[in-house]
Amino acid sequence: MAKILIVDDDPNILITTRCLLEADGHECVTAEDGLEALARVKENGFDLIITDMRLSNMDGLTLVRKLKEVEPSIPVILITAYASSETAVESVRRGVFDYLVKPFQEKELLAAVKRATWHGHGADMGG
Repeated sequence: MAKILIVDDDPNILITTRCLLEADGHECVTAEDGLEALARVKENGFDLIITDMRLSNMDGLTLVRKLKEVEPSIPVILITAYASSETAVESVRRGVFDYLVKPFQEKELLAAVKRATWHGHGADMGG
């Protein structure tokens, strides 16, 4: 399955998300802020990054911009409890693959991960 980096400054969210994705067969690495996430991306190759919008040292959109400078092809799923149409539009402009609003269902996250990892492997899902 996929190697996924999960970025969130809430340890409970990190643990919950990691357990959910590992139970689905994925390999997960966590980071508690944007700087740690960037360091991990430079050290390792990931198939997908899942990040919260609000982080302690940079917001999710800033992190996405910096990640795309390091690894332009990596899909990013942005998660936020503070959704707005402006944020959604800006996320798309920055190359975010998917945008989930908290609280979300586990199946929503798993479906988004599946779409992003299939996309990352260049599979044609038709449509």
